[in-house]
Amino acid sequence: MGFPSTTSTIVHEETKMLSPHELATLFLVKEDPDQVEIDCPDLDALVEGQCVRVETLASGRASPRLTAHGDSILKAITRRC
Repeated sequence: MGFPSTTSTIVHEETKMLSPHELATLFLVKEDPDQVEIDCPDLDALVEGQCVRVETLASGRASPRLTAHGDSILKAITRRC
């Protein structure tokens, strides 16, 4: 009793701590995405962690955008400050 059945599906999400540079890049994507270099290693880590996605604009230029996950991270941080 109280234990999940063996047929239950339990989803475990891997949580990775963001570096100070990645956090700064995440804030910058929210506030001024045009200032973020697309080839930045910190941006690559944020894309891999599904915090940011890179969109191609009508002009053909790539631009980083926050995902819902990235936005929730920033909201959690700012609530605690």
